[in-house]
Amino acid sequence: MKQPAHVPGYSHHGPVAWMARHGVAPNLLMAFLIIGGLLMSLTIRKEFIPPYEADVVRVEVSYPGATPAEMEQGVVLPVENELAGLDGIKEVSSRASQGSARISAELENSTDKQQAYQDIQQAVNRITTFPDQIERPVVKLAGRSISVMEMALFGPLNTFELKRLAEKVKDALLESGQITKVVLTGTPAEEIHVDVPQSELQRYNLTLSDVAQAIGNNAVEQGAGTVRTPGGDLLVTLDDRRYWADEFKDVPLLADGGGVRLSVGDVATVKEGFSEANRIITYNGQEAVRFDIYRAEDQTPLTVTEAAREKLEEIRTWLPPGVEIVVTGNDGKPTRC
Repeated sequence: MKQPAHVPGYSHHGPVAWMARHGVAPNLLMAFLIIGGLLMSLTIRKEFIPPYEADVVRVEVSYPGATPAEMEQGVVLPVENELAGLDGIKEVSSRASQGSARISAELENSTDKQQAYQDIQQAVNRITTFPDQIERPVVKLAGRSISVMEMALFGPLNTFELKRLAEKVKDALLESGQITKVVLTGTPAEEIHVDVPQSELQRYNLTLSDVAQAIGNNAVEQGAGTVRTPGGDLLVTLDDRRYWADEFKDVPLLADGGGVRLSVGDVATVKEGFSEANRIITYNGQEAVRFDIYRAEDQTPLTVTEAAREKLEEIRTWLPPGVEIVVTGNDGKPTRC
């Protein structure tokens, strides 16, 4: 092979010059890089939104039998007051519900998360004004979950039927080993409605407060203290909670030595219902329930959406006539459902 002419000042030594003289070596290197890149692409996690470290500390408190107002006054406000004096907290949000409360502290980006977690835990332990009946507060670091798929369930059903069906669909999705979290939106909280006519109150010389107090005194779940035993402490709880309308009808209003003379069902109409919803979800003009499917930390969106696709094929076989479930959002392309 003819050697290239010598150019003054140009060196024919080094790896580039060597590869120029040996045509096989560059081809082998290129093949190695291509094959290595293909192999690495199979192990790299594909993310629509990259994960990031937890930047929220949550305080969860359980107080069986307490109303949302009692949770706010006895639990939420004391915790918020303690957190107000800590550095590194960007925002505090709270939610109080029947028997439980959750306070979330969002941290500044530059804050040491482990140190903030310890500071918040110590702050909560310093609170001495908690009600005696609450369970031990739980403080934990929490990461933000990322939704990878959204679905809508809709059809010619009433609210009760749609909610029951949505819960059944949720359970079916969770049966997949790849789906670990499904959140329902558009299902209002269930309530027991007690409607008492004014004429009945006057007839028995009662007030609405009397009826409300009777229900509150006879449909409760609250702690009754702790009993120390050689085997450990036992938490004693009064459990007389009622869940259905027929159970509330039997709550006594008036009683004497001979037994109950008057119950709630004798003076009121008691039925199951729903709380007033701030928003209603519809799809194609019909009431709907939305499903948000989340991925676990060690999963990719594609893994979860493929598992959901397989489950949807099975779910659609037992949906009632006229009821449909459709995918409205999918971050794990290229799944088609």
